[in-house]
Order: sequence, then structure tokens, then C-alpha cells
Amino acid sequence: MVMEFEFSKISSAFKRVKQDVHSMKNYVKDLYAKDQQRVEDIRKLQSQVEILTKELILVRSEKTTKTINKTIVEEEQVIGNSDSKMAHVESCPYGKKVTDEHRVFFQDKLDANKKGYKFCVCMKD
Repeated sequence: MVMEFEFSKISSAFKRVKQDVHSMKNYVKDLYAKDQQRVEDIRKLQSQVEILTKELILVRSEKTTKTINKTIVEEEQVIGNSDSKMAHVESCPYGKKVTDEHRVFFQDKLDANKKGYKFCVCMKD
């Protein structure tokens, strides 16, 4: 009788352990599923961040390009014609016609003015 009682206790304990193990397995499965969902969410967020980063780079690039283009216009190379004593920006149609023999380079408009060169209409503000 004592042995049956002990067997019953042991059997009952094993059933509880089996239920606990089953509950733990389900809990681990739920955690794994949630973890997988979080991983998927993180991947989606990373993808969105990459897209937004590329868009931001494009926007910054466009702004930089506009600034660079503006700066190029403002800081275009000043050249002079030693024959006519006229100063031009390099993109000026008249400046492009200056031959290498007569082409003189200046640091800026002020430098050309100091050296006695008159400004072409392309340089008048």
C-alpha cells in the first residue's frame, strides 16, 4: 500500500513535469515566433532607413550641386587678353576666343583691375 502511494506520488509528479515541459515548449515556440516577427520588423525598418538615406543623399546632392554650380559661376577663372587689355571670365564667348599667346590668368577681378585690364560685359555685376 505504501508502495502504491509512493508510485502514485511519483506518477503525479511526472505528469506535472510533463505538463510543465509541454507548457515550456509552447512558451519557447511563442517566444521564437515573436522573435522572428521582430527580426522581420527590423529588416523592414532597415530597408526603409536605406531608402530614406538614399533619398536624403539625393536631396543633399542636389543642394550641393546647386551650391557648387552657383560657386562656379561666382568663382569662374578670370582671364585677360594682353593685346586688348580686356578681362573676361573663361566661359565668355569673347574670352574663349583669346589665343594662348595673349591669354593671361588672374586670381580674381580685383587682380585684373589692378593690372590695368578693363572688364568685359560678361564680368559686370
